[in-house]
Amino acid sequence: MAGRATTSEAPRFAPFGRYLLLERLAVGGMAEVYLAKRFDEGVSDLLAIKRIKPSLAENDDFIRMFLDEAKIAARLSHPGIARILELGRIGRSHYLAMDFVWGKDLLAIMRRVKLLGAQLSPSFVAWIGIGMLDALDSAHRLTDRHGAPMGLIHRDVSPQNVLVSFDGVVKLIDFGIAKAQSRSTETQAGVLKGKVGYMSPEQVKGSKIDHRSDLFAVGTCLYELLTLRTLFARENALEAMENVRYVKAEPLETQRADVPAGLASAIARAHAAEPDARWASARDMASALRAFLAQHDPSFDRVAAVTWMRDAFRKELVAERVRLDAFDQVGRPQVVRAEEPRRNSVTDLKVVGARDPAPPDWDGLGETLINDEPIPFVEGAPPPAPEEGPAEVYFHRDASAPGAVDPAALEEDVDVSLEPSQIDSAVIERLLPAADEKAEAAREPTQRHRTVKPEILPPSPRSREASWLVRALVAIALTSAGALAYYLYASSLVVASIEVRTLPEVDAVVLLDGVRRGTAPVRLENVQEGRHVVTIVAPGFEDAAREIVVTSNTTVMVEVALQPRDGP
Repeated sequence: MAGRATTSEAPRFAPFGRYLLLERLAVGGMAEVYLAKRFDEGVSDLLAIKRIKPSLAENDDFIRMFLDEAKIAARLSHPGIARILELGRIGRSHYLAMDFVWGKDLLAIMRRVKLLGAQLSPSFVAWIGIGMLDALDSAHRLTDRHGAPMGLIHRDVSPQNVLVSFDGVVKLIDFGIAKAQSRSTETQAGVLKGKVGYMSPEQVKGSKIDHRSDLFAVGTCLYELLTLRTLFARENALEAMENVRYVKAEPLETQRADVPAGLASAIARAHAAEPDARWASARDMASALRAFLAQHDPSFDRVAAVTWMRDAFRKELVAERVRLDAFDQVGRPQVVRAEEPRRNSVTDLKVVGARDPAPPDWDGLGETLINDEPIPFVEGAPPPAPEEGPAEVYFHRDASAPGAVDPAALEEDVDVSLEPSQIDSAVIERLLPAADEKAEAAREPTQRHRTVKPEILPPSPRSREASWLVRALVAIALTSAGALAYYLYASSLVVASIEVRTLPEVDAVVLLDGVRRGTAPVRLENVQEGRHVVTIVAPGFEDAAREIVVTSNTTVMVEVALQPRDGP
């Protein structure tokens, strides 16, 4: 996942190890993403920190999934995939340091186009599709250190996970649930991973999937970019699953007649119900889109995409550039006002031929404010004070030696910072909290205790009678316990779970059959099979209720698009 510039929360300038967290960019079910800077050997440019939510810091499953993402992403190297820079642990908080991508995701782009009352050109959509497919092709062809194919599948290609940066690069993000042959976590039977509306038919059925499942999702994204409407997704997750399972979709030509046949046929082939009827690879589909673009609009290129992005988001672009450049100057020595802001790797958007928005009026800007809070532009500002706790231990790669790390060196409660080349299965196992506990339990005792053999006396007649009564009571208790255990076991066979998410994520209250069960996003455990009603209540939005059917040992995904309430 990469960061997106937002103004959702006031910056807290919170120290986090050798980093300074500037503001929270996004929060999901498993992790939260912050805009940050690093303070160790000088001051870094802006980057993104993704860390596990504090409420899940002790959850082995989430930590393992998070570390698996680091292991997979560390092997990926492509301009269309956001880079992971570092995996670390500060205290009990695991984190990833990643490239900060300044841009908008496809969902934000579609919302802006609707607001403008316009449509995306087929050329622009094809160009975005080529960027997505080039990144996926690199991921699908990924090999391990021994040259063996990893069999990587993204499994969550959706509008929220595709960014278009303001300097004209399509970025694929969030490999949190990617499937690879070397992945240490396996999907449980009956558990769906990903967003239902962007799954493939075989993914919904729980069948075996391969890289062609991602191509189906690409087809769904391109269809929605052209039509500005959801294809399979519905407020009722069961209905969405049925739509995907049987590919219930209106032909693209009936929804937008001006789409050229070359693009429409490429998308239709990606949407074939059977994987064998789809494109054989992401590279093949990208080649088809390139051929379409060369024939239909050969002049459309990165400059055209940049021009559209900067025009469509002109107001945000200027405001965010001021904001990001101010953040970039935090802690840098000898910061002085200039006619133009200091250029950095994030806000330098110079693309030859691209039209750039007019710069803001820097005269009279005075002390830059971020959400009405002054940023400390002090000369020679020191790095933030480290958090309380043990000193950090860093493992830097030696150019003359392999980048491997001795897992035994990763001690509990010692902060860790690893480069991508150092992340492997042994390191992941060591970083899991359970690994330390198991290692402690497996140690030989340091001191043996001598057992004193008690003196055995013959029982008295009264004690023999009492002993018989005790044995009878124990037998009855064991029989009852056995019956209870069997009942509990039989009951557990019909227990399932429900995952509830909302769009937007607004901490909505979730009720199951009228009983409050938490705040979305939330996973409801120990749900009995049968028919249930999930109700979502959020201030400022219409209440939403979904009737679902739960079968044994499954997880049902409920994704609800909240509708703003009219009036007070």
